[in-house]
Amino acid sequence: MVVESLTPTVNADDLCCKERIIILRLLLHYTSFINCLFEDAPRYLQITPRQSSYQPGDTIRCSAEGNPKPSYQWTDLISGTVIQGALLNVTETMLNNSYSFQCNAGNQYSSIVNIMNFTVRGINVLSRLGV
Repeated sequence: MVVESLTPTVNADDLCCKERIIILRLLLHYTSFINCLFEDAPRYLQITPRQSSYQPGDTIRCSAEGNPKPSYQWTDLISGTVIQGALLNVTETMLNNSYSFQCNAGNQYSSIVNIMNFTVRGINVLSRLGV
């Protein structure tokens, strides 16, 4: 008795719309399943834009990769104030002072930190007016 190995082939042109949708759903489900297998601690923490001085109205962003996605918090290392979220908003109340902030990105596996020092300066009105 001879047994032949059959390899199914699918030509996308032969599939109807419903069949294509089913295949796409299966691929998306499979990709989602694979992503769940690769859970990891936060890594590649970045602070942007990273500058030595900022002005009121500027926003500083903390970001990192990880699965599940990390949560973020900023800590003022001088006052101990904690701000939840990835964004640190530079405000008028911070004018003419120096700061040391730590960004923490964490998930259930671990956390990473990055520290930055900066000053907050006022807006030079004369330079904005071209004087």
